[in-house]
Amino acid sequence: MSLNTAQLEYLASKGLSLSDAVELSRLGDIRKDPTAAARQQRRRDKDKAEKVTRDASRRDVTRDPPNDIYSNPPELSPDETIVSSSPKPASKRKSSAGEPLPADWQPILTEAAQRIVDGWPPGWLAARVAEFRDHATDKGRKSKDWQAAFRTWISKADEWQRQREQHDRPNRNHPQDRSEPANPLVRAGLAHEARYAAGSAPDLQ
Repeated sequence: MSLNTAQLEYLASKGLSLSDAVELSRLGDIRKDPTAAARQQRRRDKDKAEKVTRDASRRDVTRDPPNDIYSNPPELSPDETIVSSSPKPASKRKSSAGEPLPADWQPILTEAAQRIVDGWPPGWLAARVAEFRDHATDKGRKSKDWQAAFRTWISKADEWQRQREQHDRPNRNHPQDRSEPANPLVRAGLAHEARYAAGSAPDLQ
């Protein structure tokens, strides 16, 4: 039962409020159409939801937009936190500067190095290895290739030994005068004997 304006004014003149008149009209419509109440309820629910959405939109516009980075920081698992804060492995830093001489290090000779060692007297290689170990451990020296360092060591040792032998060897281009003794005491004794012999010799003239 939909009421027109005249009917609403009539009911209002009889002391019925406008809202009561509207409600009376709604009840009349419900009696005519049982589904009208459900439609009206859905309409009211929709209007209420739209009003809530509009109010929320107004509040969001007046408020400063949140900074997602600082207001909602990403959560990290314990494993991710440890990985991100852990330094680089120390082994990589060691490889760039070399490593100390291992305690069980033993020389490995190449063919060229073996030829050098074969020309050395007995015990010379063991002495050079001991010297190399002392040199390597002194002041915490490090090397990327200790085998290559030892091959350089024995090559230098062989070169120094050859230079020493050449220095100690007499110069063949300037042989010493064998008629004159090298020892000054021997030369003095021979001179004394020569003077004595000259003084005691008979005068043949």
